[in-house]
Amino acid sequence: MPGNTHGKSGDLVFDTLKAKHPDARDVSVENLLIFESCLDLIEVEVTDENVEQAAKKLSGLAGPSGIDSISMSYWLLKFGGASARLGRSIANIVEWLANGYPPWTAYRTMTYCRLVELDKCPGVRPIGICDILLRLLCNVMLIVVGKEATRACGTDQLCSGLVVGFHHM
Repeated sequence: MPGNTHGKSGDLVFDTLKAKHPDARDVSVENLLIFESCLDLIEVEVTDENVEQAAKKLSGLAGPSGIDSISMSYWLLKFGGASARLGRSIANIVEWLANGYPPWTAYRTMTYCRLVELDKCPGVRPIGICDILLRLLCNVMLIVVGKEATRACGTDQLCSGLVVGFHHM
């Protein structure tokens, strides 16, 4: 909460967390890698069944929106035509993010999270609690491209050899 102080240091938690995030830096073009070729991007197609499958596996408490996984799953699975329209909207958002070039503000909005402090005795660690909508969008995307991502990357780029999928989403 704004105004909270860290018990041991007496500093404002906000100031402590802010100090842990370095200032943004501009990237020099000279430091960017140059590639001779670029892989073709695959067109992501999301079905209503993909959204339904993700809704059935969704778990977690409420994030900044106040919507928890039980409510989101219920809305997506239990209201007939209204659920189908909501599911189609979710599918459209995933396709838009995957296939299009949304404005930066769309990414910022989708990845908004609640930042809370965890007392590490001594010190403070920032923990970001993302919203259930982001978890749902990620789960849908994993259903659609998870196997392809694993095949393409092997274990080189997937979290120290962990297989991509629904572990704790």
